[in-house]
Amino acid sequence: MDPQFLTEDEREALLRAIRLLDEATKKDSEFALAFCQIAKAHDALYWNKIDQTPERRAMADRAEDEALRLRPDLAEVRIRAAWHHFVYREDERALAELADVQQSLPNSAEALQLIAFIERRQGSWEKALSMLHKALILDPRHSIILGALADTYYWLRRYREVEQIFDRQIEFAPNHSSLKAYRASVAFEEKADLESYRAVMEKLPSSARNTLWITSLRFQSAVLARDWKNAKEILSDSPANELYFGFSPYSWANSLVPRSCHEIWLTALQRGHPIKAGRFGSARDQLKQKAEVQTDDPGLMSVLGLIDAALGCKEKAIQEARRASEMLPISKDAVEGVPLVSKLALVYAWTNEPDLAFEELTISVEIPGGVHYGELQLDPVWDPLRTDLRFANLLAQLSPKE
Repeated sequence: MDPQFLTEDEREALLRAIRLLDEATKKDSEFALAFCQIAKAHDALYWNKIDQTPERRAMADRAEDEALRLRPDLAEVRIRAAWHHFVYREDERALAELADVQQSLPNSAEALQLIAFIERRQGSWEKALSMLHKALILDPRHSIILGALADTYYWLRRYREVEQIFDRQIEFAPNHSSLKAYRASVAFEEKADLESYRAVMEKLPSSARNTLWITSLRFQSAVLARDWKNAKEILSDSPANELYFGFSPYSWANSLVPRSCHEIWLTALQRGHPIKAGRFGSARDQLKQKAEVQTDDPGLMSVLGLIDAALGCKEKAIQEARRASEMLPISKDAVEGVPLVSKLALVYAWTNEPDLAFEELTISVEIPGGVHYGELQLDPVWDPLRTDLRFANLLAQLSPKE
């Protein structure tokens, strides 16, 4: 379910898989593993913020329940049930499933991987790393386990280990061109080497460069370079109606946002102050409607706060960004909760509340999963705070240490 490694239109691929699997279960109503895969596809749509609606979860629940009814004795079914509970933040139920699985499959790399994900969510970073390394011993070439290790070291700002993992992944999959872009992003975040990062992405074949994931990265990197012309071109050339907002290749809190909202934010960044609603009002309303439907995605509410800040709606913006961080606090999720704190800091910055902004930004700088040196150094979103001495001090905390 890791979107970093998806190379085609994810929504269509998953929906097509569901249709085919549904046909298989109609021909064989006892096909438990097919029901597992149906649940997995629905969960992926939900997990990757493509469709976080109650209806999508209900379809996943039904498929998972059917798989368990048919083959409660099958370890593969129980592992899939554990993943299902993890997606919907039912960690204790997931751990209970895994405890049963480990009795019959003590050397399951997938079970160890999922335990690591839960440990990470709970802020037990070293335990998570230990579990992932154990899983990797059992399955040394597993791309998702390697990716999870890269994520974890990245969130801990341990950049050398991230690069080593990417070198290993590239060795295993030399034709997976997107991996080179992710590796280049490490040097950007550690040292603000944006030029090399952008050069690598622009050399990717069109099949990779035009995917939703890489397009979002290319747009964000153009913004980081203040290359407004290129940023506009990337938006206009993309056939996608939505792109990931405020994008990081390693963040699990990225939300798919209408492309017109990226235009709002881009316009605000260029002007250096909030813009008037005008023609962008309908785009903002479209995002609001999506946030109201996908109530389990606090990232959408957080982005809505940023858009309202750009439109000059101070009270709305602060209320929305606060609500997002309250929906998923760091105490509940040490992975996805942190980016919401960073976005709250941004909303305060853009609504002329610098003291409140620095309270949140300080948290983001000091904990795993928060901002990195490269983005803090170059991203124009932080311009409202950039001349404050407190900003220079936080930047110094993250600066590369030779």
